[in-house]
Amino acid sequence: MVEMFCIWIPLVDLDLKEYWKFKKNPTSILIYLIRLLVSRVTNTSEQINLIKNLHANNFSLIVIDNITDLFSYEYKNNESIFKKNSLFMKYMHELSFYAIANKIPIVITNMIRNMGDKEVENMATAIDLFTHVKIHLFKNSSMFNGKIYSPFNNESFSYTITELGLSDKIF
Repeated sequence: MVEMFCIWIPLVDLDLKEYWKFKKNPTSILIYLIRLLVSRVTNTSEQINLIKNLHANNFSLIVIDNITDLFSYEYKNNESIFKKNSLFMKYMHELSFYAIANKIPIVITNMIRNMGDKEVENMATAIDLFTHVKIHLFKNSSMFNGKIYSPFNNESFSYTITELGLSDKIF
């Protein structure tokens, strides 16, 4: 078994009830939760400064949930678009540098909104410069589907959600 220490940074309100749906075998999830550090940030200053505090730990994975949410919330008017984008780009650069320097994968989630008949990813042009692989999860009627975007491969898949997580086996 690979020893893993992960930090999860939820940037939106956290509903822990969702994470306790797996009551059938609670000890299996506790094995992973013991090695999980949750860092809750409430503004962009905390989000940016958290990178400096990452050096104190030996993480093997970093997960940032809804990476653009606080930037979009704090800088929502048209006069602050330049400041929002420049701060976010600097943040993404520092995060990327940390990942490369420490050889740590970083998984981020981002918000996608429907505008008319089109899906629009929040701050997509800024994020695209720093991502290697994007996975877009979506639902068509009763089927869960995904699409993988990378410079080397574009692929589609279907999946189900079970007690153990995501599975590519359709039940």
